[in-house]
Amino acid sequence: MKKSSKKSLGKIVFTIFVILFVLAVTVLIFGRIMFHQYYEKLHYDDGKGSLGIEAMTTEYAVEEDPDVDPTATDSDAELIISVEEQLRKNLEDKSSPIKFSEDVYNILLIGHDSRYREYLGNSDSMIIVSINKKTKEIVMTSIMRDCYILRPGYGYGRINGAFAMGGPDLLIDTIEENFKIQIDGYVAVNFYAFMDIVDALGGVEITVKDEEVWVVNYYMDELNKLEGDPPDTDKLTAGGTYLLNGKQTLGYARIRYVGNADYERTQRQRLVLETVFNKLKDCSLTELNGVLNAVLPNVITDIEEGEMFSLLLGTTTDYKNYEIKQCRVPYDGTVEHLNIGGAAVLGIDIQANIEYMHRDIYGDE
Repeated sequence: MKKSSKKSLGKIVFTIFVILFVLAVTVLIFGRIMFHQYYEKLHYDDGKGSLGIEAMTTEYAVEEDPDVDPTATDSDAELIISVEEQLRKNLEDKSSPIKFSEDVYNILLIGHDSRYREYLGNSDSMIIVSINKKTKEIVMTSIMRDCYILRPGYGYGRINGAFAMGGPDLLIDTIEENFKIQIDGYVAVNFYAFMDIVDALGGVEITVKDEEVWVVNYYMDELNKLEGDPPDTDKLTAGGTYLLNGKQTLGYARIRYVGNADYERTQRQRLVLETVFNKLKDCSLTELNGVLNAVLPNVITDIEEGEMFSLLLGTTTDYKNYEIKQCRVPYDGTVEHLNIGGAAVLGIDIQANIEYMHRDIYGDE
């Protein structure tokens, strides 16, 4: 059985926004001065290659993708050509402008799969959170990491590779130019942020099955090496209910090759999120301060302080009554499972997905 070394964050990135929501409540208690102190802990991307982005991309080399099997047989050549031709024509079609609405604010949430704290990795979690003031909806659109797409200036490939190749700028350009929607801001976190949250909370209680133990320990081998810890640190001896620390919880949430593959992995992630959220609700202000101090230095954003303050304030006032809707790209019935260059990818019907996204995000008929 193949053991993937990918650190897919999946829906774990949503935990960061639970944290930011709690921060908004803190703002109401302590006001703008307290918010400013927390905001300064973030890495602000001013678009000039400073404060975080430059440091994280310097000397970065794209890692070998363990999900690529060089012995795999490519899908039918004509089918691949057809998918690529649709993507090329869509990107070159300037008659369809990137959609913008004053009633819609699109935030791209990026969970990047970093092998090291100082380097960018693939963006294995991409969620567009759309606040639509006209329809009074918050639409969360997940873009699957294996979508085969045309990355401007970098050719065809999985969409999750755009972040590793060109950071948030290339990923945003890729989404805007392929799906014809404007991204108004982004927030990016690496998987260390998730580990830090769990550790700051004192761990989370999770029941690990016997057949899941070896996978958790497999990830412990890698994480211990990266963290400089002894090889057997934090390994589990058997199934049971544990108070897992950050490394162990991340290993549990990444389990992919036990049970029903990605479907069961997302169930584990939802369980972890629910457990983390329940602990956050019971946090004292002192504990919450510790969580924020731990996670915020691992967050990068291009959203300015005043704008973020308004967004978070709106979350506790106007937006709290909005209906939350969840979507996924590709939509059902708009995808071909392909093998290209040894990589299993999703060949999407780009025009159909553009129409669906515009309908769900902007309320188009």
